[in-house]
Amino acid sequence: MSLADPKTIFVCSLVRFELVFGAFKSAKTAENLELLESFFASTQSLPFDDKAAAIAGEVRAHLTKTGKNMGPTTFKSLQSHSQTT
Repeated sequence: MSLADPKTIFVCSLVRFELVFGAFKSAKTAENLELLESFFASTQSLPFDDKAAAIAGEVRAHLTKTGKNMGPTTFKSLQSHSQTT
């Protein structure tokens, strides 16, 4: 198994928030926070700004109404869209 080049791994700030939140809720908080810091050090961080939040809110509402869920690729797509429009 080959690992992805760290320069090609992007994590938006909203995903970072969710991961840190999960670490703080876990039984092994310190250990999980250390793992996350190591992971975050090898990734590029993308902001989840107001424009991305507005788009995500609209898309999530639409998907919820149609019985679908948002997955990681949806957030990545929204982030890319908000930076180009």
